[in-house]
Amino acid sequence: MYVLVIILFLFLFLRSRFWCKQPMRHLWGLPSTGVIRPDPWWNTYCSIHVHPSTLEEVEGYLDRKPLESAYCSVYKNPDIQGCILSRKVKFHYPTILDAYYHEIIKADSETIRQSLFQTHEYFRRRDTKCDISLFSSPTRIAWLVPVTRYPLEWIRSYWFKKYPIPKASFVQGTKENLSVLYDAWKKPFLCQMNPSLITLADMIDSKRISLFYYYQESLAAIFFFQNTMDLDKDDAILDWIGTIRFTKDPIEKAISTLLYSFRKVYPILRIHQVSDTPRYHGYKQSYLNHYIYNYGTKRISPKDCFFL
Repeated sequence: MYVLVIILFLFLFLRSRFWCKQPMRHLWGLPSTGVIRPDPWWNTYCSIHVHPSTLEEVEGYLDRKPLESAYCSVYKNPDIQGCILSRKVKFHYPTILDAYYHEIIKADSETIRQSLFQTHEYFRRRDTKCDISLFSSPTRIAWLVPVTRYPLEWIRSYWFKKYPIPKASFVQGTKENLSVLYDAWKKPFLCQMNPSLITLADMIDSKRISLFYYYQESLAAIFFFQNTMDLDKDDAILDWIGTIRFTKDPIEKAISTLLYSFRKVYPILRIHQVSDTPRYHGYKQSYLNHYIYNYGTKRISPKDCFFL
């Protein structure tokens, strides 16, 4: 029996040895806070086929147009076989820090993905002087402890009802009224990641992100949505990625009315059960894990997290 356990342990360790070497929180480590490795790290996983790139070079390889402000690396041998795009964000835990979020990680094989990730981190840290990065994964990575993990509830938008909520109660976020967020983010969640208002304006212009302010007598809530271009069969999916709530008064009917309005364009809503977003139960459930690279953290409840 003990021999089988040891063999299984060695198999999982060797299969995940790449992540076991990374400066991240592992299952066998105690929780800590702060930068783990202060200098850029070139190791055996780094590849001479990876180098910093331009958005013009990778645009044809990607399914969608990348953000102009992203830091980009490409794996090329001799054609493009992978790329990573990272955008600068503010990371709150427990103080405000600069970080980068790996928004796109695409590779033709797992071996290329590992070399791409490791070399990208080396060049990114060297060039940006920023030690911390974040990424998300729909699957759990062996031996790593995510900062949080939460379900995504898949719900059909026609399930929601329309109530007599005044149209003036909802104001769609534009780059002209993003100053409202400046005050909202003065009291961040325990663990929060958000772009600058300038970057967010670009994300709104490119139709990646949409947000809605909901007013009662004053601002009651802000709802954040992301268009990932994903489809479930032929049905478009809209991700409800987060909520900031300022009132304890009931807002469920207002939420239902807003979600009902999406039914013709987005038949499916994927609701991230994180931040102040209410809890739902859909026809299908998936999960999302958030990991922090080169910075120690504790596990944090999804209701105390916000990722944009």
